[in-house]
Amino acid sequence: MLTIRLSRVGKKNHPQYRLVLQEKIKSPKGKAIKTLGYYHPLQKTFECDVSLVEKYIKEGAKPSSTVAHLLQKKGMKGMERYMDKMVMKPKKADDQQEVESNQTVATAS
Repeated sequence: MLTIRLSRVGKKNHPQYRLVLQEKIKSPKGKAIKTLGYYHPLQKTFECDVSLVEKYIKEGAKPSSTVAHLLQKKGMKGMERYMDKMVMKPKKADDQQEVESNQTVATAS
């Protein structure tokens, strides 16, 4: 099965990624079938050939969750089905407020 994912190519502390088409069982650092674009998180730039990505998705390639999020921000429709539902942990301040509210309810009872 083919997958569209990010392959890191940047230096230490300077991440840069290539958007590549690969077999799912191969290592992301291995040889890619096709390079479709790039992503520079520090510069916040993401460029890809959207028509080529759509073509490969229609042929059966599945984007990774991260790539699906980036493609959705780029404006591609239908990426929701490829995204994992991320579970957000509550912040510590929220936890403390929750504990305090539970204590006040317990003392009031």
